Amino acid sequence: MIGKNLVAGSLLLLPVVAFAQDSKPFSVGLASFATSVDYTVEYEYGLDDDEEQTFSGPAIFGTAAVNDNLAFRVLYGWQDHTDESDIELETIEGTVLGGIGLASEGFKAYGSLGFFRDDLDWNDKPARVKTDTFKGLALGAGAGYSWPWVSVELWISVRDNSDYEDALDDYYAGQAQGIFDYDEIEYLSVVTAGIGASVRF
Repeated sequence: MIGKNLVAGSLLLLPVVAFAQDSKPFSVGLASFATSVDYTVEYEYGLDDDEEQTFSGPAIFGTAAVNDNLAFRVLYGWQDHTDESDIELETIEGTVLGGIGLASEGFKAYGSLGFFRDDLDWNDKPARVKTDTFKGLALGAGAGYSWPWVSVELWISVRDNSDYEDALDDYYAGQAQGIFDYDEIEYLSVVTAGIGASVRF
């Protein structure tokens, strides 16, 4: 009877031992990171102008997995405007990941919910528009694959656009008026994406 209990207990422990051997809960990596700010500038008499501001640059990120289904991530990125070299965007993110395969080898996929802070530095502009800070929640998703010591993944997230809308509204309202006066910002979206590789341990 004792022998049967020992065998049964050993069989129950096998998945736990296998997971422990396969699991590497921590990773640190480098990513290519980008931010896109799309919006429409509305003028009086129904006239409008579609605009897109894009930023790209490197980012470093670290992930700590509680198990295969839950992990926490922090990211720091620094980006340059793709058309205006004097405009820079510095990003800090803290994110909770929920999904599958987050701690072990093989395929992984996840949804994410987190907090971001973007600091914009516009070097050639006067003090009133030189810097801006945007903060809020971000919702996203990602997928990748993990080998014993290396993991690769890509992700995308949509940011809360409230602070961006306020800053753009102030900027366009403060511009010299032309033939048609500025009215408002519409259809604003702020999206980030990254593709990265990390070392697991």
